[in-house]
Amino acid sequence: MPSTLSGLVSAVVSGLLFAAALPFVLTGEGEPADPGGWLELLAFVALVPLLVEVAWSNLRRALALGLVAGCVMFGASVYWIDLAVMRFGGFGLAKALPLLLGVVVYCALYWAAALGAVRTLRQRLRWPLYLALPLAWTASELARNHLLTGNPWCSLGHTLSRTPSLVQIASLGGVYLVAALLALVNGAVAEALIAWRRRPGALSRGRVLLGLGLALGGITGAAIYSAAWRAHLEEAAQGAPRLKVALVQGNIDQRIRNREEERRAFVLKAYLPLTESLAREGAQLVIWPEAAWPGPFEEVDFQARPELRRLLRAGSAHYLLSGTTRHATERGPRRRNVAWLVGPDLSLLGTHEKSRLLPFGEYVPLEGLLPLRQVVPGLGSFVPGAPIQPLRLPLEGGGEAGLGQLICYEAIFPEVSRGLVRDGADLLVNTSNDAWYGASSAPHQFLRIVTLRAVENGRFLVRAANTGVSAVVDPAGVILQQTRLGLAADEGDRIEAAGKLPPDHLVAEVPLLSIRTPYLVTGDLFAWLCVLGTLVGLGRAAAQARRGRTGRGVL
Repeated sequence: MPSTLSGLVSAVVSGLLFAAALPFVLTGEGEPADPGGWLELLAFVALVPLLVEVAWSNLRRALALGLVAGCVMFGASVYWIDLAVMRFGGFGLAKALPLLLGVVVYCALYWAAALGAVRTLRQRLRWPLYLALPLAWTASELARNHLLTGNPWCSLGHTLSRTPSLVQIASLGGVYLVAALLALVNGAVAEALIAWRRRPGALSRGRVLLGLGLALGGITGAAIYSAAWRAHLEEAAQGAPRLKVALVQGNIDQRIRNREEERRAFVLKAYLPLTESLAREGAQLVIWPEAAWPGPFEEVDFQARPELRRLLRAGSAHYLLSGTTRHATERGPRRRNVAWLVGPDLSLLGTHEKSRLLPFGEYVPLEGLLPLRQVVPGLGSFVPGAPIQPLRLPLEGGGEAGLGQLICYEAIFPEVSRGLVRDGADLLVNTSNDAWYGASSAPHQFLRIVTLRAVENGRFLVRAANTGVSAVVDPAGVILQQTRLGLAADEGDRIEAAGKLPPDHLVAEVPLLSIRTPYLVTGDLFAWLCVLGTLVGLGRAAAQARRGRTGRGVL
């Protein structure tokens, strides 16, 4: 059995290689260290050191190595959680660090489960790594998406989001198919290294060559499909109706946002003049970021808002505004995170209420059982809204467009976007406020996650974020336009208008597509088949182990 030191080193290396394949920030300017995305290629071999160690470990060691590697990866990738709770929640390091460790360890448990399953399937059933890993890893990522409210951040499939020449297979089986391809390649390379070290016989060499052939075939097939699918998307976009969309990025420091009532005039000054100007210049839809309106609404009557009445003279634009509403519940006052579609006459045309809330930020899971308050006290308690449907935007000349509104956290769940598109969304709209996380990796990671929603569903996606990154994304996941992070230098607790960056914006004419990707039809069927395959394999392994203990069979 390999030494403990070699196992730890391999687990740490795999965790760091995986983290490097995701967007990461090393400087205070908040720009990614690898803007071209070349480090994404590390994802094809990131798990190899870990797999070589796990292949001949006992079950306990395999679980431990998976947990260590997962902790390293998530620790290096989601460190920014502590930035929010320390800077805006008033937590010291002693309180913030356990929260971060809790999230990291929880997510790493899924790595441990996947590696434990891989070890069992390989040693009990002699399954090669390039079969066991795609099944078990995909099953674990599906579980992480759904269990305990779900947290699919930093999934293996996200690492290829900047590689449009391969990632179009997400339109077939979602982000899970992308993860399975990467797992196949990692498993094949690991099997080859193991065989090389053990001087294999002819049978083992054949199995190694089969794995490498499958890996090469998978990459080639993904490249061929991606090229053909992108050509199909370009053809579909040529004849599609277009919508001129404007995205407003207010660049409002979160310290100002946390004093929304006090700084109301300052916030509206960042949004309203630019909104009016964009409407006058011919924008058909002007979009504000998540919760941009300062302060909660008591009654949603935009025509009675004197601040907005200047927009009546701005033309025929529609507005997608965001804010919060107050609600009385048995547990006291609660809020809802809401987006409103508003007509040129300031009439309310539709409402989207956020249905997937951020755990421990907008609500506490099992609030009656866990002695915890919201991590960031200023957020207050939120409740989910009604089941979401596309917002219906009237078009000039007749007809309407379906807007698939995704408020912040909702965009990381593939099933939410798919449901909106199946219900008639022609355009995906993600509004967010990433100012909580400062000049960290979080905004860039989030942007790359939502690009996969465009690929899965064959839709353009526009993203308006309070301090960035706002973007226009085509259905192939290519970012056509994007802003920089609109964050001024840290001034401690000072909040002065002179020290803030001016608002930013993007304008684009986006085609409204109605094509149906295979993923829209099958959904997460591929991932569920991986779950089934993993469970069947583990069941066979358990039965074989029982036969061995009773003398009817020996492994």
